[in-house]
Amino acid sequence: MAKEGEPVLMETDEPYFPGTISAPNIQLYGETGAYIGLPVQSAAPTFAGTAIYADNRKRFTILQDDGNSRSLSFPEKSDRVYSFPDADGTVLLTDDSSAITNKSISSSSLSGVTILGASISSSSISGGTASSLALTGGSLSTASIVTPTISGTMKFSTATPTGVTSTGAGSGASVTIVGNSYVGTISVTTGSSPASSAVVVTVTMPISFSSSTFPVILTARNQNVLTDFAKFYASSATTSTWTITNGNTSGLTSGRVYLFNYLVLGS
Repeated sequence: MAKEGEPVLMETDEPYFPGTISAPNIQLYGETGAYIGLPVQSAAPTFAGTAIYADNRKRFTILQDDGNSRSLSFPEKSDRVYSFPDADGTVLLTDDSSAITNKSISSSSLSGVTILGASISSSSISGGTASSLALTGGSLSTASIVTPTISGTMKFSTATPTGVTSTGAGSGASVTIVGNSYVGTISVTTGSSPASSAVVVTVTMPISFSSSTFPVILTARNQNVLTDFAKFYASSATTSTWTITNGNTSGLTSGRVYLFNYLVLGS
């Protein structure tokens, strides 16, 4: 009868160690083809420390003294090699919500990808095509991004801003906007008795910029604006609104259509 920790020679000439082996160092030697086998366990072992075993689903499992197990599962399809870099770090999982930093996407295609509540900062998107790529505050759909460098925060929105007329456009005035947060056309039809030195229209964008001081460039789209162009100026009001103002001491002409082109340079 073998004592605990002493090898027993089985019928297959394989030594079997009943009980527990206690030693400061253990080295295993074998001929070509030698291996360490972990029999499948029907239940987690009871062990005061860290136990390594194969669970009932043939997963390589580590049971720690906190009572929780950590298992590695591999698909039973083909031989696979999983390589890890020679560096310290954390493995990112597909279902993990952790942020990805200091990484680049180069010469690749993004399709049906959504980026929520994020900004692209000090990064470069090169040689790739973005299809139906949703960004903060809007979407960039079926568009190609060719070797740009994006610094700071860049925001996209295809939604149309809204406009509200004020006293500078007169009573009963109307406004129509065609475009997006960055570029488009504004049509203002003045009402009766437009006020002088007053706001004509306030534009509210579907996105907010990081600062309330951003440039807005206006150009004339019809003769009425060109004639009175010296009266108008545009300025930002808040992080998401800007205005067209008649800064002149004489009001606009009632019942006229004023067409403006606008370009907003915010971020």
